[in-house]
Parts: sequence; structure tokens; C-alpha cells
Amino acid sequence: MAINSSKTNKKNPYIYALGRRKTGVARVRLYLKTAKTTPKLASQMMVNDQPIEAYFTGEAAKRRYEDPLRTTDTLDKFVATIKGEGGGKMGQLEAVIHGLARAIDKADREAYHTLLKKK
Repeated sequence: MAINSSKTNKKNPYIYALGRRKTGVARVRLYLKTAKTTPKLASQMMVNDQPIEAYFTGEAAKRRYEDPLRTTDTLDKFVATIKGEGGGKMGQLEAVIHGLARAIDKADREAYHTLLKKK
């Protein structure tokens, strides 16, 4: 699966998407996990320069932010860096979910759009 996006850096091409919920905004960069992916990106998703598990604690939050990846069976294919701002933690969490879903949809609209819309 190739990432076709105008938003790239030289080392790691990525897909950019913006997620919103109430006053929470999440800017998502979705990277394809490959051998070229930097070690920092290959290990885990990051939110505001923190591991996502540390930023959104608890199993319920983990299930929610992994849901778009599980629905499309891409949990092991992508990793993301996310900048969240505004709102509270729950508003940011919802914005992250929205942004991840939009980025996955951009990655391959034909394969993932219908799966994400069913949710």
C-alpha cells in the first residue's frame, strides 16, 4: 500500500488528517510501518510528544482510539503522531478518533471507507 499524499517529509511519507470534536482538535500524521520508519515512530503512537497510553489512560480509552485501526484491520500497519489541543481530555480523545479515521480513509478510500462508515 503506497501512501499518496502531498504532506511528506524526506524520511517518512505520511497522511495528514484533522479530527474535531466540540472544541478539541487533533492533527494526525499517519505513517505506514515499514523498515524505513524511524525507531521512534515504529514503536508506538504519540500524542503531544507522549506515548498515547500515557496521554489517554485506561482500557476504555485504549479501546476507543484503537477502534478505527481494529475496524479496518490496520492496527499493525500504521503508526501515528498526533497533536491535540483545545477542549478536555474526552474532547481530544474524540478528535483523535475522528482524525485517525479520516487519515485511514485517505490511505485507501476504496478499501476502508465503507468499513469506517459502518461504525
